[in-house]
Amino acid sequence: MRYGLGIAAACAALAFWSGSGAAFAASRKCAPGVTSDIAQADNELDGKRKALMSWTAKAAKFGPAFTSWRIADKKVLGCKKGKTPSAGVQCVAHASPCTIVQAPDGPQKPKRRIGRNVPFEV
Repeated sequence: MRYGLGIAAACAALAFWSGSGAAFAASRKCAPGVTSDIAQADNELDGKRKALMSWTAKAAKFGPAFTSWRIADKKVLGCKKGKTPSAGVQCVAHASPCTIVQAPDGPQKPKRRIGRNVPFEV
């Protein structure tokens, strides 16, 4: 019984150390900041939605991969009430549009572990 656990651990360690060699690193590439047009709406939800649609259309000038608000950097989305209750709200979105790029790295050295979760490089 004791040897079965040792063999399993040795096989797991061998699988860990024999990596594929090629690794890819994802990084975020961002463009200069983009500001939407002022979006006039009856309520804040619609105003924010319109501002984001305007921001997305303007961010598309950098390419379709830059149109995601979710991965944009330095995001600001805000609204203010109009001067009268019937004026509704005005909203604006500003952010730096970003995309995710995959870049191959050189060969990676596997990290050795001491103890439980303490990685160090050799």
